[in-house]
Amino acid sequence: MGRVKLNIDAGQFTDVMSTCLGMVLRDDTGCFLIGRTLYFPGNYRSEEAEVIGLNEALSWIKNLGKDNVEVEMDTMVVVDAVNTMITT
Repeated sequence: MGRVKLNIDAGQFTDVMSTCLGMVLRDDTGCFLIGRTLYFPGNYRSEEAEVIGLNEALSWIKNLGKDNVEVEMDTMVVVDAVNTMITT
């Protein structure tokens, strides 16, 4: 198998003081491989929730034994910070 793509997203539910994370792993043709959801009590800012999601997702794919993984997220502040750390 070639490269896999990991999509991560977080959502906040302020009315019940909780944060949920969703992760989907797809193969190099875009077909679904596996997914995961997580729940965290407490409200986090969007950026904080996405960082928690990234950390959880990286641990998850490591435990799955996956490598050659492309990560996609929608919070540009987090994406830019990670890209800056990788290139410096």
